[in-house]
Order: sequence, then structure tokens, then C-alpha cells
Amino acid sequence: MDKSGKSALSNMMWVSTLGIHLVLTTVVGFVIGYYADKWFETAPLFIIIFVILGIASGFRQILKEIRHLNEQDIPKDPSNN
Repeated sequence: MDKSGKSALSNMMWVSTLGIHLVLTTVVGFVIGYYADKWFETAPLFIIIFVILGIASGFRQILKEIRHLNEQDIPKDPSNN
């Protein structure tokens, strides 16, 4: 496989990882909220709160990864120290 093929495959894997992360954090938030609502008998209060927190956590991770990727793409200028 040539370099551009590896790069495309790497990018697809990176994007799918971000999607999986967003879905998993949302599902984990839902599960925690569901059991908290069962425990405190407050349905659907904790489901809503923890799903929102899960989504926020997923987007935070996506932004973190994008920043990291952008830092790798920008070449360091040795004369700019």
C-alpha cells in the first residue's frame, strides 16, 4: 500500500474512533442516569443530566483530538524560538 493509501486509512480509523467515543460516552451517561433515577425515583431527571454530560464529554474529546491533530500538522519553525 502506498503512503496516500495508508494516510487515508489512518484518517478513516481516526474519524471512526471519534464517532465511537461520542456514542459510548452518551450511552454511559444514559446508563448512569437510568440507574440513578431508579435509585432516587426521580425519572427522567438524572437520565437527562447524565446524557447531556456524556454528550459534552464526547464533544470535549473530539475537540481535544482535533487540536492535537492540528498541532502535529503545523511544522515547527526553528527560527521562531
